[in-house]
Amino acid sequence: MHILTGYQFTHLTNLKTLQTTLRTKGQALGLRGTILLSPEGINLTVMGQRSACEALSRQLQAEPLLNNLMLRLYPTDRSAFKKFKVNIRAEMIQIGQMMSSPANISTISPKQLANWYQKKQSFQILDVRNDYEVAHGTFKSAQHLNIKTFKAFPTALTQQCKPSSTDTVIVCTGGIRCVKAAAVMQQAGFSNVHMLTGGILHYFQEQQQDYYQGHCFVFDDRMVIDANFQTVDLPAQDTGVKNL
Repeated sequence: MHILTGYQFTHLTNLKTLQTTLRTKGQALGLRGTILLSPEGINLTVMGQRSACEALSRQLQAEPLLNNLMLRLYPTDRSAFKKFKVNIRAEMIQIGQMMSSPANISTISPKQLANWYQKKQSFQILDVRNDYEVAHGTFKSAQHLNIKTFKAFPTALTQQCKPSSTDTVIVCTGGIRCVKAAAVMQQAGFSNVHMLTGGILHYFQEQQQDYYQGHCFVFDDRMVIDANFQTVDLPAQDTGVKNL
């Protein structure tokens, strides 16, 4: 089984029609997981046979407004979802700031980030995830803002950080939160902000656990995975909180 993840910020207007089309396609392919549609774009994490995930990829990228959709395929050792849903929301990731056309945001690849660590380049790394996610693992020397939900990020940033021109790499699970976080940081006066392409999951795929300490929390039935995409069994009391 594989998991297909992806997102694109784009102005969508045909939400109901697209919802019906994708629901019908996903059910026919036997997929499970969630597709979120919004006026600001699409965000998805679905699970199925590799061929089914690839078929959905072709369907999505055939949509005129989704031809720049960034999709990634990862293995999974366990079922991650119980059902298939296509939902419509005001925001793909709630932060109180709509965004259909992201600002010009610099990116850094997993290989580049590992090279920065190896060469001891001067930079700081900011993990924009929630505190219970960071508790399961993050990058070496990463800072975070001790937030409970991503909606708290703008206020926490203002209260805890001063605008800086230092190279700052921002990281999250799959990249979508970094897009909004980078926009907030730019508006607050930060320069030289770079988001990790594909987030922690893509880093695992490209660099395994180099300079990453611990595991990664995921918002599905697996809860926590390691750098080899294997589910990590947790004590019953250590399951985290499933909110964004």
